[in-house]
Amino acid sequence: LYWTINSSGIIGGNTGRPGILYEVASDINPNLVPNRSDLDTGIGAVGNDTGSLIAGGTNVLNWRGDGNVGIGTTTPDELLHIEKNVAGILGFKIANTNANSANRSSDIIFEHGVGLYGGRIVGGREGLYNDAATADSFLSFETALNNSNTERMRITSEGNVGINNTAPDGSLDVISSTDYRYVRFQAPGPENRFDFYVGSTGN
Repeated sequence: LYWTINSSGIIGGNTGRPGILYEVASDINPNLVPNRSDLDTGIGAVGNDTGSLIAGGTNVLNWRGDGNVGIGTTTPDELLHIEKNVAGILGFKIANTNANSANRSSDIIFEHGVGLYGGRIVGGREGLYNDAATADSFLSFETALNNSNTERMRITSEGNVGINNTAPDGSLDVISSTDYRYVRFQAPGPENRFDFYVGSTGN
C-alpha cells in the first residue's frame, strides 16, 4: 500500500491521482480493515453504488445508493430486505431485556404520512418476569382511529382470544361497543350468512 498527497491535500491510498479527500483504491475487498490480523473483515463495496460491511469474507450488510439496505443480500429491492437460505426457520428478533416491570413490551409500530399512527403489534408481558414459571406474555393488535392506536384483538398466554377485550376468559371473547352485539359468519353472497345477536339484556 502506498500513499499520495496531492497539492490540494487530498490523500489517496494505492492511487496516484486521488479524486476525493480520502481515497483508497484496491482490488482487495474489504478495502478498509480495522484489524490487520483479520483481513477479510471490514468495509468494502459490491459493484457500483453499493457499500458493504464484510465479516469473514461474507457481505453481511449492504446498502445501495437508492437507500435500500440488505442483510444477507447484495441486491436489496426494498428499504429493508432480509434474506438467508436456511433449512429451518428464518426470522428476526425484537428483545426488551428490562425485567423490572410488567409494563414492558416489544412492539412493531406503523406510521403513515408524517407522524400519523397506522397501527401497532405488541408483544407484552402479563406480569413480572421473575423466572420461567412467571414468563407469561400476550400478543395484541391495534388499529388507528382518529390518529390514536387502539387495541382491537388480544391473544393471551393461555391462548384465549379477545376482540375488543383485553382480558378474554374464554377461547373467543367478543365485546362490542353497541347495545346489540353480533358475530357474523358469511359465505360469498350477501344472503349466505348467519348472524348471532346478543341484546343489551344479555338474551
